[in-house]
Amino acid sequence: MSSALEIRNVSRSFGATNVLQDVSLSVPLSGCVGLLGTSGSGKSTILRIIAGLEEPTAGQVLVDGQDMRAVPVEQRGMALVFQKALLFPHLNVIDNVAFPARMAGQRRAEARRHAMDYLELVQLADYARRPVGKLSGGQEQRISLARALARNPRILLLDEPFASLDVQLREDMYELIRTIRAQLAPTIVLVTHDRQEASILADSIAVLDDGRILQHGTVHQLHYQPATQAVNRLLGGLNAIPGEVSDGRHHSVLGHLPVQDDAPDGPALLVVRQEALTLIPPDESGPSTLKGAVSALTSLGARTLVRVTVYSGDSNPPAPPAGRGPQDPAVGGASTWDEGPAATLTVDVAGNPHLLPGQVVGVGLQDNRGWAVPA
Repeated sequence: MSSALEIRNVSRSFGATNVLQDVSLSVPLSGCVGLLGTSGSGKSTILRIIAGLEEPTAGQVLVDGQDMRAVPVEQRGMALVFQKALLFPHLNVIDNVAFPARMAGQRRAEARRHAMDYLELVQLADYARRPVGKLSGGQEQRISLARALARNPRILLLDEPFASLDVQLREDMYELIRTIRAQLAPTIVLVTHDRQEASILADSIAVLDDGRILQHGTVHQLHYQPATQAVNRLLGGLNAIPGEVSDGRHHSVLGHLPVQDDAPDGPALLVVRQEALTLIPPDESGPSTLKGAVSALTSLGARTLVRVTVYSGDSNPPAPPAGRGPQDPAVGGASTWDEGPAATLTVDVAGNPHLLPGQVVGVGLQDNRGWAVPA
């Protein structure tokens, strides 16, 4: 059974320290919202308040419209999965998963039959009689998830449950969460500091900083339409160009680029995702293409980050010093051609672009449009 969740104007203070400040958030029936932020931003405190493990200083937690303040923890219909599995060491796998049903008064045989359904869901039915002390980390988390789901929770709360797993195990767990959502449609609140994990698993992301929600929106909105530079950074954005907005355009060393219609006039940063930029050979560039010199390349394995120094004026890099061509590795971008205002753009490209520092390239902007945030 799934339920809709609403957090309404919740604050939490410890003495003079405000851990949460007027937080409001809605999670629709069978939806998954990721709470993303750095350590100490208040993510886990929100989860504990939803679960009833902590009381808010102010505000309400509502499940299907019902205020949870007077509802005991065990009656809220919440299931919480932590980073550490916290399995009962004296019980084997099936009895760990059957534990919630046993506490609800079911007979052992019936509780174990119920538990087997969830062990099959997490693909560990063959491990039913195994002691939990002989499980791997990934298996422990699968059992922890199975035990949580066996409670038939109204809300499933995940507190960085995959943070201690290696990359392959995390990817396996992501696939498991997709399977669980497809078969059971639970309402999920996921706490994570990993933007990729939030983007893969959540329908929407709420970005927290210093106890406040900076922005809550879809994965695409958070990446391409951040509300602030802090959101842009937390979502991995690498480009933020200072300038000024007037008449719907951002004016900077990059030129005069159109931005969102409701961007207010005044100082602003132009934020452009590195994935929204493309490299274009200079001889194929058009009038709207920026031109610059490659200043650095960073390999990410299957992808490469290319940093391009773009100069003001006609967007063409100054001529390199006499005796050196633009593809000469000794030509070091802005450090060699430092002849006026410049900005560095980072472009994410597939594979090896086969470029050299100092090489002149064109940079194209998807839709020839940017996004402005307050400076």
